[in-house]
Formats: sequence, structure tokens, C-alpha cells
Amino acid sequence: MIIIALLFIGMYVYASFSVYLDKLKLKRIYKEEMKREALRVEEKARKQEIRNEKARQIDARREEISRQFLKLNKIKQELIMKGKIQSEQSPV
Repeated sequence: MIIIALLFIGMYVYASFSVYLDKLKLKRIYKEEMKREALRVEEKARKQEIRNEKARQIDARREEISRQFLKLNKIKQELIMKGKIQSEQSPV
């Protein structure tokens, strides 16, 4: 009788322990997934910040080129007004 009771207790402990191990495994997998997801979000944010910085640099360069172009056009118009250079309009 005692042997049968110990057998059933052993089976119960074995079944409970395997369920407990499965739960621990699922918990560990869940934590790893959350960690990976957090890393993905951080990486995405970092790459977005790099893109934003490049866009700011491009916009600044575009503004600088625009200012230089306007300055050159102003100088050209002043020279045309003074008669030092001919207008770009060619007779047809």
C-alpha cells in the first residue's frame, strides 16, 4: 500500500514538476521576446534619429546653396546694370 502511495505521489510530483518547468520555459521565452522587442524599438529609434539628422544637414545645405545662388544672381544683376556684362538674352 505504501509503495502504491509513493508511486502515485512520485507520478504527481513528476507531472507537476514538468508543468512547472514548462511554465518556467515559457516565462523565459517571453522575457527574451520582450528584450528583443525592446532592442528592436531602440534600434528603430536610433536609425530614425540618424535619418532626421541627415535630413537636417541636407536642408541646411540646401538653404546655404539657395542663399549663395541668390547672392550670385544679385551680383550678376548689379553687373548687368553697370553694363560690365551682357545680358544672357541672345537675339534670335
